[in-house]
Amino acid sequence: MKAAVFYGPRDVRVETVPRPSAGPGEVILRVLRCAVCGTDKRIFTHGQKNVVPPAITGHEIVGTVEEIGGGVDGAGASNTIFVIPSPPSGTTMRGDSRSTSGSRRRP
Repeated sequence: MKAAVFYGPRDVRVETVPRPSAGPGEVILRVLRCAVCGTDKRIFTHGQKNVVPPAITGHEIVGTVEEIGGGVDGAGASNTIFVIPSPPSGTTMRGDSRSTSGSRRRP
C-alpha cells in the first residue's frame, strides 16, 4: 500500500509500505478521503518531539472497512467509517459509552 512517510521537517515521501493486519479490537480501513490538520502541518514544517521518523502520521480520514479484528462490534465489511481523532473520554460521537474506538459507521 502507499503511505506518506515523514522523515523530518519538510521531508515527506510517498512510499510503498507493508499492509497492516487487524489485531484484536482493530479494523483496517481503505482510505477514501483524508484531511490535513494544523498538527499535521506543524509536524511537516517543524517536526514534533513525539513523532519519531520514519513515521506515518495523520488521523482525519474516511474509509471503508477491509478487515475486522476479533472483538470488534458495530463495524461490518465494506461499511464506510470516519475516524474521530479526539472523542470525549469514554464516549462515542453518539454520546454513548459503548465504545471508545474513535470511529463510527456512516448512517
